[in-house]
Amino acid sequence: MSEPRVGSSLHACLRGFPAAVIEVSRTGVVSDSNGKLESLLGREIIGLRFAELLDATSQTKWAHLLSRDSGSPDSSLFECVVQRRGTLELRTFAAVWGNEGGQERLWLLEYSRDLRLEPLYEELGAANSELVQIQRELAKERSRLAQALGVQQAAVRLRDQVLAIVAHDLRGPLDRISASAAVLGEVSLDPQSRDKLLQLIARTVEGMNVMVRDLLDAASIDAGRLAVDRQKVQVPALVTATAELFRTQAEAKGLALTCSAA
Repeated sequence: MSEPRVGSSLHACLRGFPAAVIEVSRTGVVSDSNGKLESLLGREIIGLRFAELLDATSQTKWAHLLSRDSGSPDSSLFECVVQRRGTLELRTFAAVWGNEGGQERLWLLEYSRDLRLEPLYEELGAANSELVQIQRELAKERSRLAQALGVQQAAVRLRDQVLAIVAHDLRGPLDRISASAAVLGEVSLDPQSRDKLLQLIARTVEGMNVMVRDLLDAASIDAGRLAVDRQKVQVPALVTATAELFRTQAEAKGLALTCSAA
């Protein structure tokens, strides 16, 4: 193909060209068109960046075409895929560089299709449409996996927090049991004090059992199977028993722990 003559007169005579003709500025903005590409796309393109009309792969090729250096030829072939109402259209243009009014311009002259190759163009367009659909599905799957990973990471953080809380809450009862066991080993301990310490250890163990049941209740709440067992309790007895749990620790630190529950 011989190079077309470029300039303002060329632009005027190509308005009747049977295929698309687009004039693009050096920055990639469509400055004029003979209307053929607008008819195909069903939208105005003047004032838009030509890259906005292309798929991702063609945008890369377009950027390379715009970034030509001084040693590049003034004309070349540019094959691209334009996006049309949710489908893709394969198009081939003769890309011709020139000057108009002292400004460098790029003219895209669409090649007329060979009817014998029309089935191939349709197959390529269908393949590109399928590729775009696959890319969209992959993007959705990546988003779904990212959300699932976020949920799992949050669950791991919550588990670690629960374990830290449980470890902290169990340390106190274990310390009480350890201190009581140490006192029980004293030979001079009278039977009444020994009975109190044994009762304290029993209550402490029961408290630890309550803590374990609370953890099981939390799991039941998550599973929607929590059964509440309501019971009446004597508040003074509960307060007194709670004070007894900490009395040994208080005495070990030289503190006097007293409790008065009406």
